[in-house]
Amino acid sequence: MQGVTISKFDKEKFGKTFCVLPWIHSFINLGGEHQVCCTGEEFSNYILDENNKRMNVLDNKSVDDVMNSQYMKDFRLKLLAGEFPNACTRCAVTEKNDGISRRCIENDQYSELVEDLIEETKEDGEIDPKIIHSDYRLGNICNLKCRMCNPRATKKWIKDYSILSEDVLPQEFLSKIDSYKKSPWLDSEILTDDFRKKLPTMTRLHFGGGEPLYNPKMLEMLRISIEMGHAHKLTISYNTNLTILNNEILDLWKQFKSVKLLISIDGFGELNDYIRPPSKWGVIDKNLKFLDTHHADYNIEEIIVSTTVQINNVLHLDKLFNYLCDFSFVERCPNLIALYFPQQLSLITLPKPLTILAKFKIDSILEKIKKQDGVQEYMIQNLRQIRESLKIRESQDPKLFKKFVKFSREYDNANGLDLLSVNPEFEKFIS
Repeated sequence: MQGVTISKFDKEKFGKTFCVLPWIHSFINLGGEHQVCCTGEEFSNYILDENNKRMNVLDNKSVDDVMNSQYMKDFRLKLLAGEFPNACTRCAVTEKNDGISRRCIENDQYSELVEDLIEETKEDGEIDPKIIHSDYRLGNICNLKCRMCNPRATKKWIKDYSILSEDVLPQEFLSKIDSYKKSPWLDSEILTDDFRKKLPTMTRLHFGGGEPLYNPKMLEMLRISIEMGHAHKLTISYNTNLTILNNEILDLWKQFKSVKLLISIDGFGELNDYIRPPSKWGVIDKNLKFLDTHHADYNIEEIIVSTTVQINNVLHLDKLFNYLCDFSFVERCPNLIALYFPQQLSLITLPKPLTILAKFKIDSILEKIKKQDGVQEYMIQNLRQIRESLKIRESQDPKLFKKFVKFSREYDNANGLDLLSVNPEFEKFIS
């Protein structure tokens, strides 16, 4: 079938919706599911087979079966026709609020491929798939249980699901709690074979979690890359909480082309430990300062702090910005990502007077950043987007804040924590 060309599509629409990832990207999520990308996982972007069933690693499907499923062919055609699929909601909202989305970043990264990818796409959306970028979320093996997380991403949350009230927990996880105790796909040879088959065309390999630096399967994949002679051409990247950093991992990194680290830190000092227990700020601070000094020894190309902005930290982002100013190699501006779910922890839950205070503090951060050199524009745009999302909503539901308070009390009681010790601003609203 004859391929499509750029001229067949409205270029203005094409520029507004096209994303390179559905052509070159493989994303395997926490339960072994094939999904379009991690950015859209909150909006049900599971790749479906001909029976409308979610594709999984254990199905032992080929790269062609997954990438040229009817779901993916239709997905690509929507993007080429100027339409955002529902799975792309996060990028669409980010761009609507003048932020720089992952779609924009990836298109820029692979700009030299775009024209050929479109021209080689058949009229029904079929492609000749070559996986250039793979993303593996290797199950729910993690050493933390962040309060905005769930048992699908960390086994440490399983116990709390039997302690906390059901009405403060995301309902979709309650009925599946037993399934999160085991990860048969993670130990399957099918996963290893899938990785080996994708490796020859790969130039980027990303690991998320759980916590990948705590995961033995991640180490196995690094060793396979080295044994097959592909490590030298691979840039590997991580989402990591940086509570773990050992010599075995550091020595393996030396054999790869480069390493990029997205460090999940959601607050300065005690606040980060409150949001992400049982992390210890002293350990994270020590590891981050070590990498700031020794990055060249381990082929580390980039270190960015990634912050999930939520009701618990939006009033204290300035402290994290101030902390990062003292680093030389680590990016001095964190990459801010607005939390959408669970909703009681999102920014729409914040009481109106505190919303005004948060906007004032973000304006102060923006003024300070303007005087700094070398801050990436998309990070500044993401800060502006957070400010935009703090617009006061007259229809704000007060029940959400009550749910937040109830959740915080129960979670804190179970983990020996105290909301007002890190957010004293909430006291009069709770009382």
